[in-house]
Amino acid sequence: MSKPDLKPDDDCACGSGRRYGDCHGPIFAAPRGKAVEVAQEIYAREWGVNADHYVTEGLYAALAAELVEAGDVVRVLDIGCGLGQGLEALSAAIPQRDRLIAGIDENPHCLADAATRLELAPEAVASARLQWKLGMKRYDTVPAPAAIVVQGDRVLINADVLVKDVAFQLWLRDNGPFDAVTLWFTGGHKARSMTKVAQRISARGDEDFRWAIEDEAMKIALRHLRPGGLIQIVVRGAGDIDGHRREVEADRRRAIAGSPIELVAVRAYPYVEPVSPGAIVMRGSGGTHIPGQQMAISTLLRARELSTEAATGGLFAVVNRTPFNIAPERAQVLAGEVFGTGEWTITPLGSKAEFWARVDQKSVYVTWAGLASLWCVAYVAYSVMQMGSLSSRAPEAKSVTGVDFANQWHDLNLQGYVDYAKRLVREDRSWPPGLGVPDAQASPTSHEGKINNLFFGALSWILLHEIGHVHHGHDPFLPADQMVRQEIQADDFATSWVLDDAGSGLDREFRALMVITALAWLFLFESVGGQGPTHPPVIQRFRAATAKFDLGERSPALENGSYLLKALFDPAGSPPSKRPTPRQAFDWMAQRLEILFPVR
Repeated sequence: MSKPDLKPDDDCACGSGRRYGDCHGPIFAAPRGKAVEVAQEIYAREWGVNADHYVTEGLYAALAAELVEAGDVVRVLDIGCGLGQGLEALSAAIPQRDRLIAGIDENPHCLADAATRLELAPEAVASARLQWKLGMKRYDTVPAPAAIVVQGDRVLINADVLVKDVAFQLWLRDNGPFDAVTLWFTGGHKARSMTKVAQRISARGDEDFRWAIEDEAMKIALRHLRPGGLIQIVVRGAGDIDGHRREVEADRRRAIAGSPIELVAVRAYPYVEPVSPGAIVMRGSGGTHIPGQQMAISTLLRARELSTEAATGGLFAVVNRTPFNIAPERAQVLAGEVFGTGEWTITPLGSKAEFWARVDQKSVYVTWAGLASLWCVAYVAYSVMQMGSLSSRAPEAKSVTGVDFANQWHDLNLQGYVDYAKRLVREDRSWPPGLGVPDAQASPTSHEGKINNLFFGALSWILLHEIGHVHHGHDPFLPADQMVRQEIQADDFATSWVLDDAGSGLDREFRALMVITALAWLFLFESVGGQGPTHPPVIQRFRAATAKFDLGERSPALENGSYLLKALFDPAGSPPSKRPTPRQAFDWMAQRLEILFPVR
């Protein structure tokens, strides 16, 4: 979520802003040594004064009630859970036995108090994961690499959303999707000015940290919320209640414009700030008191639901042309000798990811989920191929045998596309909010257009397979062994149609790459659904198709195909002992696939 413009006279001393301020005082230059640990302890003690007061004011209970009343909320991720007062209110509002209420915070002192407040067992808390290392004048946060293991329906995790943390991201992936992500009263200790995070985000005060945390929270929400899930952001403010609420609403609407997020409501909860010693108070410019009513402003957002039909409808508009486009030199033959003069249709349906032919109807059926699943694989394929090509041509690549995609894989959320593609194999499900949506109108030379080109090419091979069933008049009511032979014949029809007249240049390379992408989708399909009695194992289909490639030792298609197959199916496997040629890399990966997908 982008930071809204603040009026100059609304800025307070720490830059938090009069309207949006959770002002915890100006960030100071803490002494070296254990500055961070000391600052964390001070913050936990001071914020506890505020949080306990907010409990007596009924704020946490009101915010939890608003969230639960807005939708079916059972699984909640609370970012910056502090000392657990918000988690306590959520626990009271969500009594279901199948709930999951997860609180994360970068401050271990806050988590310790939260664990005590919630009476959690030690196995429900993953604390002391973040270690601080002092380098040249700045502290660096180093997350523990070990997998996060917590048990129970209420758990606490020591994590910082502003720090790359693979173990935490894996935990989110394995425990999502969530029904709601909350971010209530964001704050932090003053020694954050001495961290590398502060340097990276160019933080000049608490306001910059708060917006950076909100941005990351929104990314987490988009990736790990279920479609229709909720996001609740709560900040403190002071002034005229109605005017303040309207300003916040206008700013939030601008911030989410063009995103897969819709605004549900912006509500103001009046309260009185604590006057007890040690409380963290809001102050205006120069440390002055902010006049007017003190309030908590709750913004409730919802991740929009998008069906696979809505997401891929634009792509289907040109699906009928794809069998012609993959091998344009044979378009007339396809139209005359294969399609003939009778009526021929390609029809979309709402079901799990599948493609099939009705020989008696001269029809091929595609499902919206099938189009979505294949497009996601094409998205991953193009991204991996780009990364692999760039990495393999870097000067340092000459001394290594493999290519490490881990950081880019995470940054591009490629696992999200893979996981969604897998889910669609079992049932048609709404498009996750955090994934890019196909742009059927994208320019062919753009990033999105090239993904579409790869998608349509892979789809062409799949459709030609189904067309082969119709062309050969296959019978869908034969014994299983004869059905398998029909599938092999349909595969041969599709592969031959694509490659027979492709020549030996770049056109052949690209067509082979499209077939590899289609085969990768089939492997993904089999990894979820298993091997069936009426279709040959995918590894056998892979052998037969790739035997027709006839590509050279340094084939770009084989190089990029090896990147894709390894990233999808063998990311943790050791690479070859010496730097291979593209053909050697592909052959090595083919041998790995024989092990990973054995004939059963």
